[in-house]
Amino acid sequence: MIATTPVDNDTVDGHLGMIINATFSEPMNSASINSGSFTVTGPGLTPVAGLVSYDIATRQASFVPASDLAMDTHFTATITALVTDTSGNHLASDYVWHFTTFRETTPPTVIATTPLEGDTVDGRLGVIIINATFSESMDSASINSGSFTVTGPDLTPVAGAASYNIATHRASFVPASDLAMDTRFTATITTGASDTAGNHLASDYIWHFTTFGETTRQL
Repeated sequence: MIATTPVDNDTVDGHLGMIINATFSEPMNSASINSGSFTVTGPGLTPVAGLVSYDIATRQASFVPASDLAMDTHFTATITALVTDTSGNHLASDYVWHFTTFRETTPPTVIATTPLEGDTVDGRLGVIIINATFSESMDSASINSGSFTVTGPDLTPVAGAASYNIATHRASFVPASDLAMDTRFTATITTGASDTAGNHLASDYIWHFTTFGETTRQL
């Protein structure tokens, strides 16, 4: 073995897409490099599910985890003595190295809203949707009627449903009925909203909009 990534005792980002590699000193028998001879385990020797492959040109074996690795966790990668080179020679002993995943601690932010701050909009049912787009993937369970609210004058709650679109990082609030006309509303994403790493917004995000009056709506 001449190189690994991560290197031994490295600290890495364990999100889906990371690859654990081992580069050999000579061409290997690709059939000998498989899920039995190249393993990754977590605490208590818990196996990590993933796909093992071997690139003949680079002499590199790769393990691609099937999902995000647990954060702030110590993992062990092992190439066993079952692997052989093209002449049938086995590794003299298991090759073992370790790495730790880091915990991402950056709080998410709201990067866009509709309506915009101070905008004037049509508040009719089926027309008005209040959206907030985040800077990163959020925990969908944290986006709900408690963390995404819309209120009218005197903080009167607006009935509606909050949802989250994983693909677009967008939270949406759909009012249950027409909003009162010519009225100022406040939309709030509270610190109850968190990203997939468990980091909450640093502070409530608040913006405002006003609905058209009756004369304007009829134009």
